[in-house]
Amino acid sequence: MKRLWITSALTIFFLTSCGSTPSVVKKYTITWNNWDGTTLATSEVEENHKPVYEGATPTRPSTENYDYVYAGWDKEIVKATEDTTYTATYDHNFLYGSYPQTLANPTIVGAIDPDTGYYSDAQGNKYFKFKALNDYTTDNNVKVKKGDENYYLVKPIEWKILSEADGKGFYTTYKLLMTHQYNSIEASNEEPIYNYYDESSIHSWINGSTAPSAKTEIGNFYWRAFCINQITIASVEVINNQASTCDEKNRFFCDPTNDSIFSLSRLELRGDKQEHYGFPNSDLADKSRLALTTDFARANGAAINKNYGMYWTRSPSDNDWSIYGTDAYVVMTDGHIIQHNITEGNYCVRPAIKIPLIK
Repeated sequence: MKRLWITSALTIFFLTSCGSTPSVVKKYTITWNNWDGTTLATSEVEENHKPVYEGATPTRPSTENYDYVYAGWDKEIVKATEDTTYTATYDHNFLYGSYPQTLANPTIVGAIDPDTGYYSDAQGNKYFKFKALNDYTTDNNVKVKKGDENYYLVKPIEWKILSEADGKGFYTTYKLLMTHQYNSIEASNEEPIYNYYDESSIHSWINGSTAPSAKTEIGNFYWRAFCINQITIASVEVINNQASTCDEKNRFFCDPTNDSIFSLSRLELRGDKQEHYGFPNSDLADKSRLALTTDFARANGAAINKNYGMYWTRSPSDNDWSIYGTDAYVVMTDGHIIQHNITEGNYCVRPAIKIPLIK
């Protein structure tokens, strides 16, 4: 009798188990779209599981004036609780003007262009021929020795967007394109040369529209980057007052200048006003101020650390111990701002422009 009871119990347990209703797994459709609404991928994801995009990195084609870089999805990817669409977003750099940038090994067709100093290949790409002023390594890990003569591909200049509002754009170069002294002559008792921005060689070089006497020379920045491309940039008022230096006192600030191109001030790079442009409110090291150098800048002797360069602000500094202005503020390779002697030749220039928006 005891044995029969055990068998019956087992039978009842089995029937109860087999008679239960199986749970239904809910699934949701996840759609991954590109910027223009085209579908990149779809997937079915179980409820409360986090979807994963497994396709190729989304891309957006460049236009004449904008270059796009994938920046993630339009919203946070969360566990699936309903059908959901995610759309790819992009950061964009403004493309304007051109400059020699990347070492290349082209097959040159024809002679040098007497108007620009450029060489061309069969595809119409332009190159500038230059002897390296020091040893350096290219972006592609090519070792270049001082005195080596190479061709450098002329590429559109990428501009980092500081602000775009009210029909106007404020931009600075994404990379450091060229080296230059803040001023070419150091102050002395016999010939005092101050660090006034409006009288500096960096100011005249960055705005210079006159062609060099020999087109094999790189020449003034404005001429090389814009004039030979038939681009004219209207001048704007650039503020160079004491406040722009961020100093409580400064003897070497100057009147406003009317410039097509200019260097950023210490104030603009510190975010000390409402338009902070994404920079921190201090001189301390910060990656937001970092800028990589091009091959051409390194060929011209740019001081670097992991290919990040140093670059001048337009702001003079004021040393109490000197009756002359011998220093100006510089952004270092870790992003902090300090003062350095204005005759330093291996620091770069990071041009900035303010122009009407171009779409």
